[in-house]
Amino acid sequence: MIKLSEEQKMVYDDLSMPEKVAIFLIQLGEDATTSVFSHMEIDVITEISRYIAMAKNV
Repeated sequence: MIKLSEEQKMVYDDLSMPEKVAIFLIQLGEDATTSVFSHMEIDVITEISRYIAMAKNV
């Protein structure tokens, strides 16, 4: 298990749930993300996708 520094914990705690989900889905990869999205409402997918796009531009 990865240990976070206190600063990292503070940053993580400040993230919204859609931001946390976006990070998780990026780690899972495209195929798994597609599968997860198939079980979500379009407005939730849109919000999470926005965070995924922002993260990939960093």
